[in-house]
Amino acid sequence: MWSYFGEDLSKPLFLTAQMILIAAILCQLIVGASPLSQAFFKNRLLQYAGRISYSLYLWQQIFLVTKQPSWGFLRQFPLNLALCVLAAMLSFHLLETPLLNLKRKFQ
Repeated sequence: MWSYFGEDLSKPLFLTAQMILIAAILCQLIVGASPLSQAFFKNRLLQYAGRISYSLYLWQQIFLVTKQPSWGFLRQFPLNLALCVLAAMLSFHLLETPLLNLKRKFQ
């Protein structure tokens, strides 16, 4: 309900309340973790998404957010989502991981 109606009331209030609620949910998950929530967060697919999350953050702007330039069917769901994930995976494995390994080598 908050996501549906809150932004119409006040965008700054909406964003602040949303961040506070997310922090509260995360605290609850950490402090009072149930076996079900632990199993959910130990899922390999979710953990992999966490590892490539920075790459996903970067690539989602191109495939999911911006409208220009128009790439026709490449920007249509679900292909845009698949391309975003594919680009993030390639970026993570071909750029981010080798560069982090290089950084560790020269430390």
